[in-house]
This record gives sequence, C-alpha cells and structure tokens, in this order.
Amino acid sequence: MFDTLIKYPIDQYRSSITSIKEENDEVIIIDHLQNIIDHYRERLNKRICKYTLLETFNLEDTIRIFDGCFYTQEDYDEEIGYCEYCEEDNRRDDLSFLDDQSCCDCCYDRYAITCEDCASSFHQDSDSCQHYDCVDRSYCQDCYSDHVSYCDRCEEYYNPDYPCCDEDEDEDEDSRYIKNYSYKPKQLFLKKPNETTNLFYGIEIETILRNSDSLDDIAEKTLNQFETNEVILKYDGSIGNDGFEIVSNTATFEYHKSELWNCFFNSDLTDDLKSFHVASCGLHIHASRDFYSKLDIGKIVLFLNLPYNKDFLTSLSGRDYNSYCRHNPNKKITDYKSHERFEQLNLTNNKTIEFRLFKGNIKRQSVFRYLEFVDSLSHFVKEIKLQTNNLKFWHFVKWVKDNPNTKKKYNNLNSWLEKKGFYKVLENKVIFIKNDNIRVSK
Repeated sequence: MFDTLIKYPIDQYRSSITSIKEENDEVIIIDHLQNIIDHYRERLNKRICKYTLLETFNLEDTIRIFDGCFYTQEDYDEEIGYCEYCEEDNRRDDLSFLDDQSCCDCCYDRYAITCEDCASSFHQDSDSCQHYDCVDRSYCQDCYSDHVSYCDRCEEYYNPDYPCCDEDEDEDEDSRYIKNYSYKPKQLFLKKPNETTNLFYGIEIETILRNSDSLDDIAEKTLNQFETNEVILKYDGSIGNDGFEIVSNTATFEYHKSELWNCFFNSDLTDDLKSFHVASCGLHIHASRDFYSKLDIGKIVLFLNLPYNKDFLTSLSGRDYNSYCRHNPNKKITDYKSHERFEQLNLTNNKTIEFRLFKGNIKRQSVFRYLEFVDSLSHFVKEIKLQTNNLKFWHFVKWVKDNPNTKKKYNNLNSWLEKKGFYKVLENKVIFIKNDNIRVSK
C-alpha cells in the first residue's frame, strides 16, 4: 500500500484504517499512522499534523497524542497524568503532589515552599510553612520553634543566636552597633536639594571580618564612616557570626553616589572587611516599587531571566545563579508578581523590588557599577517597546552607549562595558531598534 503512497492523497487510506479500527487493535492503527507520516516525510518531503490524521480518520476517541507521540488510551492513562495547577498533561514520572494536588516540576518550583529542617513541601500560600526573615530560612509549624524565637515586646520573630532589638531596654554593647535581622529603621528618603524623583534605592552589602579583630570594634568603625541613620548594621544568618550586613537608608541615585558612601569608600575598612571573595556574601539593591508599572516589572523579569542574557548578567554581577538568586527561563511578561523571595528579582515586598543577583563587594567602582546597572535598566525598560528581541542584552548595551545622558551618569558601568568588550558586540549585530519604536522617557 505504502509503495504507491506518492501517487495518492491521504484520503485514499481511510478505508484501510477504518478496517483496522473495526478490529479494535490500537497498536496496529498507530503503526499505520506512523507509516503514513514517515512515507510522506521521506517521499514527499512533507509533514502531516498528527492531530489532522486523527481527525481525518475519526480516531480522536481511540488514539491520544502527547509530546508528539501516539498513545493507545490504555498506555496514555498509565503513563500520562495531569497537573492541577497549570492544567497541562505531563508524564506521571514528572509529577509530584503539592497539598494533595498533582503538580508538574515547573509548577512545583513556582508554588512550593520547603521546610529546610524536615524537607516537607507546602504550597506557598499555606499557613503550615513560612519564611522567617530573621534567619533567612523557611520552616514548617513543627520545626520553626527549633530555629526561631518570638519576642512578645516587639511582636516579631528573631534569631535566638542574637538578642532581639527590643528584648532588653538596657542594650549590651553588641546591640548598640549591630541590630537583629528583623530590625526595621525609619526610612528617610534622602536626596540632594531640588531633586524631585520618586525613585529611591536601598543598598545591602554582606561582609565578613578579614582578620580576628573584635566584631564590635569594626562595627563601630564602620558606622563612624556615615552620618547618623544613613546606614545600620544587621546580623544575617547566611553569613554567620563573623560579619554583618551594611544596610543603607533609602536615598536617590545621586545621593548614594555623591554623598552617602564617600567616607566609607575613602576609609581603610577594606583592610578589616571582605565581601567579594566570600561565597556566602551578596549585595542586594532595593528600588521603590511606585516608580515601576506592572509592564516595567515584567520587562525586568524577562531581561534578567532570558537565557540569551545569562553570560552578560553573570559577568556583570560577579557570580553565577545560586539558591539565593535563582534563574527561571520560563518567566513571562505577566510574572510581575511572585511569592518566591530567592529569585534574581524579589517581588515579595510591598514597597520595593529587590535586585539580588550581585556578588558582595565593598569597592567603590563595583558597588556603583551595580547601582548604575539597576538605575539604567529601570529607565531602559520604560523606553523600550515590548519585543523579546529588544530585551536582549546588546539592546541594553546600545541604549547605554548611545544615550547622551549616560556617559557621565553611569561612568563605572560604561567603563566596565568597554573594558569587557561589550561595546564591540554591537559591531556584529543588526540593530532592530528603530526610532519609531522608542518613546522618550518623561
């Protein structure tokens, strides 16, 4: 029959398939369907849609298709299951259960929260497990009391290894300089005279003692480099007992670069503290959520998770993706909300979005390069139209290079892009950004 396939249209084989169908042998039917597909491809160099074949031969109720393969109904029921979260079929081997509902791997990564003690998993909206900021870990109801304590005075959880900020009115020397992780200072929104922007940043730098000096002495020395309330120091469970996190108050881009950090970067604290060469240290930048539209946030999510941009971003940030700044290539423009804190862009805070991709650093050029990247990306997404191609890193590089206002404003970022050869990338690219595809940022 198939030797003459090239001479006849597919409808000529309806009677053959029908006769096989009457025998109720689904395996033979699948063999014939696959033979038709193979012969059309080999002899006619044409492809036949498998779903069209089933419709042509009225086999929709007999044969199933998954991942491009035919299945008998019995095999399909045995091997293929259903994710109750995304409502898509998946192989049963790839399904697990989350709150008694079947769940594919992708949805599990998106919705599950796991207790870091007993390893039990729960839906992120469940009351049975939650993330405790004071220790930067997630625990279930059965395990949390072994790792966190609750302060009745300030009504907050805290790390039992460190004193709670309000636990004792007569604070000891430690709490004079280094606050508990859960401590939240009053936000000052520092800015230079005549600034009118609504975009403020907070910078968090995790540091470790370089030598065996007193932690209190180095903490006091660090605070002395800043004006009152410009920064606070916090304990952080992720870096242990030999360091602290330097947390700035909210300030504008210009205030950070020209005022807040000057004394710190001009000091000799690099002899006392280290950050870049410590695997557990990171640098996070919070930005005012009010500045961004949902579309702006969606564009940033896509930019940071686009696989095409990975090498650029890991080079710029100084580190690869890890459990504290996860990469998700399946992110979409509609993912401007997330319950997952440990992503490159943390969207769980009400008033800020947090960029978590950066390696810890206490050098002026590197810290300001990170800040300049965040600020430039924040304005880039407001100007560029939504096309996936426009969110590739070299369009961002072109925007920074060609924008007349960026050379001085982003001097550290510009120097790094040129030194690393990213400006040369533009010489080999066909630029698809047209003038009529750009709107001027107001």
